[in-house]
Amino acid sequence: MATGTGTNNTDFERARRAENPVHQAGSIVAERAGDAAEQIGKSTKGVLETANAAVTSAKEISGQAVDQATNVASTIRQAAETSARENPLMTILMAAGAGFLFGALWRSGASKD
Repeated sequence: MATGTGTNNTDFERARRAENPVHQAGSIVAERAGDAAEQIGKSTKGVLETANAAVTSAKEISGQAVDQATNVASTIRQAAETSARENPLMTILMAAGAGFLFGALWRSGASKD
């Protein structure tokens, strides 16, 4: 693609000296349109490649987040099981306390309606 004032003057001179200036001008316009279309195609391809890379990265990050959440849930479950085996009375008291707290919160939310 040729750009700049010198090139435009050259194109103008080519069209002025041609035997059929209209045909020559049409050829120049077609050439410039082809160059512009090529540049648009390159830009579009770059944008699509960037978007695909972003999607791939997002998939990887979300997969890692799911794995980490699964690991945390598994760790909490294992800790609760260990606690229940080693201190069953404390586990029952904590469950009862959590149930009481949940019930109180539930009831206070229901009374506002």
